[in-house]
Amino acid sequence: MSELQNIHKTYLFIDESGDPSFYASGNRCIVGTEGFKPLLLIGIVKLEDKKAIRNAILQFMNGLRNDPLYNSLPCIGDPKGWYLHASYDNLEVRVKFAEFLRSLGGFEFYCVIGR
Repeated sequence: MSELQNIHKTYLFIDESGDPSFYASGNRCIVGTEGFKPLLLIGIVKLEDKKAIRNAILQFMNGLRNDPLYNSLPCIGDPKGWYLHASYDNLEVRVKFAEFLRSLGGFEFYCVIGR
């Protein structure tokens, strides 16, 4: 049983952004049309101590919730709850979170950008 307790766990979280489709219904090419985004990003976060990373992110979020500069933003003041999400958050919140991640250790990040 003690051997099972010493098993090294690695957690991978994968997310994508963009659209991998080049054709709409009817085999119509949408490259170059309005709204088409010619990039597809796939990001992978690799970590071992997910509880420590989660707690650090929750502390960061609580700091924003308690900061009068940020807690009046609609994305943070949502009564249903607020979770960091790049496409919905204010630009300043995204920048602040990126700076926070740059200073945070304990994880590795990999990204593939397809064009």
